Amino acid sequence: MLKTILLFLTAGIATVDAVTLCDFSRMRTPVPCWRGDELEQNTTYCDNGLQVCWNTHKSRVCIFGEPFKREIPLPEFSSALCTLELENETPSIVNELCVRFIDSQKEVFQWRVAVDLREKGRKKIVIPLTRNNFQVSFQGNNNKKIDFPIYLYSCLGVAPKDSGTASIVVRKITYEANPVNSTLDSVKFDLETGTVSRILKPGEENNLKFLLRNFHPSPLPCRAKFEFRDFFGNTLREETNLMLPANETLRYAPKTRLTSLGHWTVYLRLETQDGSAFAERTRSLAYMTPAGPGKLYKEGFIFGVCIPGWYDRKIFPQEAETAALCGASALRLNFRWRELERTPGVWNTETLDFLLGEYEKRGVELMPILSNPPVWARKQKNVPNSQPDHEEWRKYVRYFFQNYGSRIRYWEIWNEPDTYSFCDFNAPEYIELQRIAREEQQKHAPAAKMLTGGFAHALPQYNKKGFQEYVLANGKPYFDVHAFHGHGEFTLFRRQVEELLRPMRQRTGVRSPWYANETAISSYGIGEKRQAETLFKKLLYAWSAGSIGYNWYNLRNNGFAANAEHHYGLVTNDFYPKPVYVVYNTLATVFREMEFIRKHSRGSEIWILEFAGEGNRAVAIWNASPEKVSDRLVAFRSDASQVESIDLMGNRRPLKQHDATLVHRVSQVPEILLFHNSSPLSDAVVVAEAQIENPAVPGYPADLELELYNPYKEELAVQLSLKCGKGISAKLPDRLELSPGTHRKSTARLSVTREKSRQDNSLHLQITTPYFNSQLQIPLKKALLIPAKRKENDWDFLLRHREQVVPLFDADPGNLHRLWSGPEDLSAKIRMHVKNGIWTLQFNVTDDKHIQPFRGVNVWQGDNIQLAFKVSGQSSLWTAGLTLRADGKPELFLWDLPAKFNRGQVLQTWKLDIRRVGTLTNYEVKIPFSSIGVDAARLKQGIRFNALINDNDGYGREGWIQITEGIAGTRSSEPYPLLIFETE
Repeated sequence: MLKTILLFLTAGIATVDAVTLCDFSRMRTPVPCWRGDELEQNTTYCDNGLQVCWNTHKSRVCIFGEPFKREIPLPEFSSALCTLELENETPSIVNELCVRFIDSQKEVFQWRVAVDLREKGRKKIVIPLTRNNFQVSFQGNNNKKIDFPIYLYSCLGVAPKDSGTASIVVRKITYEANPVNSTLDSVKFDLETGTVSRILKPGEENNLKFLLRNFHPSPLPCRAKFEFRDFFGNTLREETNLMLPANETLRYAPKTRLTSLGHWTVYLRLETQDGSAFAERTRSLAYMTPAGPGKLYKEGFIFGVCIPGWYDRKIFPQEAETAALCGASALRLNFRWRELERTPGVWNTETLDFLLGEYEKRGVELMPILSNPPVWARKQKNVPNSQPDHEEWRKYVRYFFQNYGSRIRYWEIWNEPDTYSFCDFNAPEYIELQRIAREEQQKHAPAAKMLTGGFAHALPQYNKKGFQEYVLANGKPYFDVHAFHGHGEFTLFRRQVEELLRPMRQRTGVRSPWYANETAISSYGIGEKRQAETLFKKLLYAWSAGSIGYNWYNLRNNGFAANAEHHYGLVTNDFYPKPVYVVYNTLATVFREMEFIRKHSRGSEIWILEFAGEGNRAVAIWNASPEKVSDRLVAFRSDASQVESIDLMGNRRPLKQHDATLVHRVSQVPEILLFHNSSPLSDAVVVAEAQIENPAVPGYPADLELELYNPYKEELAVQLSLKCGKGISAKLPDRLELSPGTHRKSTARLSVTREKSRQDNSLHLQITTPYFNSQLQIPLKKALLIPAKRKENDWDFLLRHREQVVPLFDADPGNLHRLWSGPEDLSAKIRMHVKNGIWTLQFNVTDDKHIQPFRGVNVWQGDNIQLAFKVSGQSSLWTAGLTLRADGKPELFLWDLPAKFNRGQVLQTWKLDIRRVGTLTNYEVKIPFSSIGVDAARLKQGIRFNALINDNDGYGREGWIQITEGIAGTRSSEPYPLLIFETE
């Protein structure tokens, strides 16, 4: 499982002093990059160590040191730790690090961890090694078994594709091996705070206890080293000698006092007295004031959570406490018919009644789903989620409305009926179930509200042949609330709501409110920090877009397995808090008594959302696209008695106003501005923003445009300091004077050198005034220089990583077996060149199965390539399909082209060749520039380009792997990389 790790739990015998494999702060031996010249990757020594840089337009992966000289043989271990000590002077976009070791039979093994290096400074990244947890192995005897001794072979850095320049500075690589059977293996580490979810309340710091259980039959003297690390990377340390009694638990009260609120990870390292063994463990706690429990049947916006099942009666009180303390006021769960009425007429609701009572007494109302008929009530006995007999369905829903209608306000009919995994019948049949339920609800629980089944997607190609739209259009009399899910990243969620859900509701005339009643993102693969930031954005956005509530899926991790479904929780499976739990608490604390007022900002990048309640104003701010637009300085005029900034972890700091005006930065880090005792705020005004319109690549300068505004009633002196990074030159005035209420623009010409352009991908502008100081991060635009002459195996795009994959079943447990399993399942390399006015594109696609039963407009449903490009000055996109048909013949298809072009004439000029050998399919398409209206002037402006590779393994389209978004779903060239073609 990928997760961000700074220290990792493991145990065993070893020499406590780590073995130094490489000390780059002292050595100066050249370290090569694999295919460095070809992929524009290099290593250089600097004061802090070895700097590794690479151009992510060429490859998101940089392999350096391969092969390191085999100087230090490493003996057999049960587990080990490989530590990379980094020291970055600037934030890094690198999000994954890997190490490779080679064994005595020349087989290479690779281990990896996800990392978050967005904060500069020194970090230790620890990669845990065991005999079985390697990511991949290759070469040598390839028997997937480590034949000791092993040697360091190489390291890998990974960053998002097309994100500009990636850079890290490595000081040292060390290694600690753990042979078998340490006495420290028997030590278990837990912590307690007085609450189930390990909440440590301010003022009750003495409640924090560390529990060390020694299962060994003998006492164990040891040295304990504790490291406390907060959400933002700040650390505290404590050491002590301990004697762990045999077969007992030692309760240790730490002396360290935490310095800020929020999520803290506690790393424990135990060492034996003679230094012959060590063990490491990790736990977490939430240092915060709980937002709950609250009042039952809370009015206003609903803060909800979900649980996938309720099988273990013993943990109901623990789950209820965990939900209530973080401020949840509602619990969505399934009243599964098959479990509650296994025999006709015999109801088993004792456990349900106990669960209902545990949540209600803590101020959490239940929001049940009615679904999942037992075998005896199904029309198709062998299909678990098939349609129930209508009369039996009526009895089922009647029972619950009669017996629970006075205690439950919201009822949902089925879960995700637009997916086959949960609903194996069509929309008219579903509406009939809604109709029956509505009749019984009106008779027996007339005050209750009826929800549609929470629809999984708004994307039409995933929506079971228009299921959702049909229900909205034809089932309006039978529901009061339109429920919608939309799992995944914030941007995808927002686009579904704005570009698909809203138009669908308008087309169908739906006026009832909607409810984001199950939506989240797993921390698997993206890390717990991004998961926490996603909750903040999605919940507040959904509220601003009209949702009556937001339910996070789910309360606890489902387990510990290395798959996405097990890592959606606010807390771990064993009730240790994740950062997202603290963010939920922060949101509930600040916003639970508020209402949404308005959005101050325009567009989809900068978000400024105003809420009001109890005489206060709360403004949520964030930059959703820091890779596209610069940070902004914005000004608010108010009569507030006090203004505070509140971070994701609930920490507050006072902010100064001048002339009744607050100036504050909007950055990629979400934040809340709380205006105490404030009237409605004036419109937020942009005080400083910058943009670079054109991509800056060698030989093609770009302009940096800065606009400043003086929000005060007096002169404003502004000092500017622009930090460009290596390989970029630009100059702005050092000082500007602005009259009251005036704007001032300034432009700087940016030049980039080929040798150094890949050292940095952003500019940093320091703005200093008498009343505020701030720094803006300004991104360089994406661009890819296509050279006139190509080298062998020189690829422009490599598609082989999980974040480039878009699965259709990511939130569908019934189709987990169809998810992307790795590059051998689906991956691609893309390169191109121009010669004599012909644009040649080559795709090298690896696909374990090639299935293509379609032709023409529907080829996207089988294995094929969809490419898209936008030519400057033309009215619309070009979108084309490259397909190897079932009969072995190639097929070209054009879905979209500008109106002035003739589809048939264009296709006559394009040439497509496809060859498949084994699992490898090579596509080559030749496009004359004249056929797409590209002349020398337009070629100089560049072409925006994108491509995706569809995957179908015989059971329908499973998803695709893509360069970037903008082809599937809503088509837009805005996110496409810009291609700049070098002329011969």
